[in-house]
Amino acid sequence: MDLWNDAGSGKYALNFVRNRDGKETDFLITKNNVPYLLVEAKLNETKIDPHHITNSEKLGKIPFVQVTAKENAYRKESNLTWAVSASRFFG
Repeated sequence: MDLWNDAGSGKYALNFVRNRDGKETDFLITKNNVPYLLVEAKLNETKIDPHHITNSEKLGKIPFVQVTAKENAYRKESNLTWAVSASRFFG
C-alpha cells in the first residue's frame, strides 16, 4: 500500500470485511475510500465460499481473488472471481 500511496497512484488502504453472520473476507483494498479488490488467503486450493461472491457484489461488483499456497494454481470462476497460487499472484 505504501508504495502505491507514495507513487501518487491514489490513496490505498487495507481492511477486512465481516458480514452480519460473522463470515469474513481477509482483505479489502480500497482506492480513494472506494472498494477496489477483495482477497481471501488459503493454505490449500478450495472451493470459493459463496459469501465472498456476495461481498464482492454488495461492494460494487469488485474483483475477488482467493490466493492459495498451492503452487501453479489458477482457476477463473467468473469475470470477477479467481483462485490463484500466491507465487502467481505476487510473482
